[in-house]
Amino acid sequence: MSYIKHNVNMSLLFLVLFTATSLVGATVFFQHKFDSMVNAYNGQIAQMNNLAQELDLKQSALQDAEKDIALKQAREDKLNQINQKLASSVEQPKETLAQPTAAVTVDKSKPVVRSLATSVGEGFTARPKKNGWAFMTA
Repeated sequence: MSYIKHNVNMSLLFLVLFTATSLVGATVFFQHKFDSMVNAYNGQIAQMNNLAQELDLKQSALQDAEKDIALKQAREDKLNQINQKLASSVEQPKETLAQPTAAVTVDKSKPVVRSLATSVGEGFTARPKKNGWAFMTA
C-alpha cells in the first residue's frame, strides 16, 4: 500500500506543478494578448484623432469654398442686374434712333472738292479724278 500512496503523492505533486505552470503560462499568454490589443486600440484611436483633425480641416476649407461661391453668386447676380439695366438703357436710344428723321439730300451732280491745305500743307488741293482722287500742287 505504501507504493500506491507514494505514486499518488507523486501524481498529486505532478498535478499541482502542472496546474501552477499552466496558470503562469496562461497568465503570460493572455497578458501578452491584452497588451497587443491595447496597443492596437491606442493605434486606432490615434488614427481616428488624425482623421478627425483632417475632417475639421476639410470642413473649414469646404465652408470657405461655400462662402466664396456665395459671394461670387451674389456678385454675378448684381452684375446681371447692372447688365439688364444697361441693356434697357441702350434699347431706349435705339428706339429713338429707329424713328424716321428728315432725309438728307445730296446733290450728286456737283463734284466734291476738298482742300487739304490745313492738314497737308498750303500748296496741296484734292480734286476728283476718273479713277480716284488726284493730289495736285497749286
